[in-house]
Amino acid sequence: MIVNSKEKLESILKTCSSILFDFDGTLFDLHISWGEIKDYILNHYKSKFGEEITHFNRFYAMFDYIKKEKGEDEKQFYYNYLENREVDAANEKKYSPMWLANQGLDKIGEIIHYDTFFGIISSNFHETIMEILIQRGMVHKFKIIIGRDDVENAKPNPEGILRVINAYNLKRENVLFIGDSVVDEQAAQNAQVDFINVENLQNFLS
Repeated sequence: MIVNSKEKLESILKTCSSILFDFDGTLFDLHISWGEIKDYILNHYKSKFGEEITHFNRFYAMFDYIKKEKGEDEKQFYYNYLENREVDAANEKKYSPMWLANQGLDKIGEIIHYDTFFGIISSNFHETIMEILIQRGMVHKFKIIIGRDDVENAKPNPEGILRVINAYNLKRENVLFIGDSVVDEQAAQNAQVDFINVENLQNFLS
């Protein structure tokens, strides 16, 4: 269910067992030229496979296709290049904390039950997420972190969310996912958990 009122949000926060967050665009803003990266990867694959690769409009849909159809070596090229660009950005501190990282987590903490835990479900790589959280002194805030390389299927596939639900024996109605994109919303819907866009969250809690 899409959470679209302050009253509904507060009700969910008071009763949920876990709150899961997207990372880039939700907690932090990575200063990465995704368009440049996509062009580089597309040109590499077009030179090898032709135009069949050009119809993907999302990185991770293309990644899944490469992984399944073109073999381990080609998958690894994509994987290594993208991960290196992300990790380099993290190491060079090319990111900005967003409202949720600066204030929002604390505001949520004032409402939730003491044993409600936070987690991250992201299409960024695990090392990228950890490096930034370590730099910001925030690792302790999250009980579980699932990055792109921790799952077989990227969002909007619900694999990451369902892994948390199964690992901690949670009820789906007691899980809230917070993100910034249509893909995040679709992942929540596919997992049958509540979802709120981070902009609406900020408006309701500010």
